[in-house]
Amino acid sequence: MKKTDLPKLKKRIDEATKIVFHKNSHLDDAAAQWFLRDIVKVSGNFEFQPNNKLKIDASKNEIGLDVIHPEAVKGYQSEDGTYSSVFRCVVDAYFEDGSSKRNAIESMVLWVDGDDSTGSATKAILGERHDLLENVGLTNMFAAYKARFFEMGDEVINDEYGKQILTPLFDHLLNTELARDIVRNECEIYVDGTVGVCVGHVPAAALGFPQKEAIALAKSANMTKPSIFLYRDPKIGMGMIRIDDNLRLDDTKLKDFISEHGGDGWFFHPSGFLTACGSMTVPCDLEKIPLKLEALVNTLNDIYGE
Repeated sequence: MKKTDLPKLKKRIDEATKIVFHKNSHLDDAAAQWFLRDIVKVSGNFEFQPNNKLKIDASKNEIGLDVIHPEAVKGYQSEDGTYSSVFRCVVDAYFEDGSSKRNAIESMVLWVDGDDSTGSATKAILGERHDLLENVGLTNMFAAYKARFFEMGDEVINDEYGKQILTPLFDHLLNTELARDIVRNECEIYVDGTVGVCVGHVPAAALGFPQKEAIALAKSANMTKPSIFLYRDPKIGMGMIRIDDNLRLDDTKLKDFISEHGGDGWFFHPSGFLTACGSMTVPCDLEKIPLKLEALVNTLNDIYGE
């Protein structure tokens, strides 16, 4: 099938009385079952059949997923001729491109897709297998659940794996994506010389994201990558974090400038990566910080700019 056929697939799955999978599940079909059962909550029953004895009756609104049968879908064919995993297939059928849920689940889709196509997600993503990442990744976690619940069969294995691993992970990724949406919609992010600036409140779940946005903004505008990230957050305070690991934010000139213009409460981390008057752990009232943002940006560019 083609990606353009996904609306028809969604309709078939929504109306299915029975969804057939093969016995001895792999990560791909286990993830697809989790998605259909726990995320979009389809009503059809799951049934596990031997690959060589498949019985799927379309007249009874039955459909197969990740099996070879005239009434089944293994994935969809991309423009380059390759096929998706069945997990990607059902995710794309139910989640709209660009939506928060679709963006949140993408890393899980990439892992399953890579594992399904090459047998090694890290090889598919990185170009070569990375054993450490494989050992703690979704594939090996599924193998651990298969070993633990082997005697209980596919349904229990996949259900436990979905509830204990995939659901908490997706919830966390979605929470992060929704926090990033807040930053996109409510914060002002710009680049001035060597400084990437974020004005507005950044939720804890989105920490680190404004820096990435500033770097991406500089790249799209053919500007030099910022080496310092500066925040002015009404719920936290003001501060700066280095982006360039070779840079130190405890320069004598910077300390002198802040001592003269910044007011009380500034902290210079001894490792040189952070200078702040207010952080997530120790917030500060912006009204008590006399230092003007523009003046600090200009000073940082004078000290650290090319």
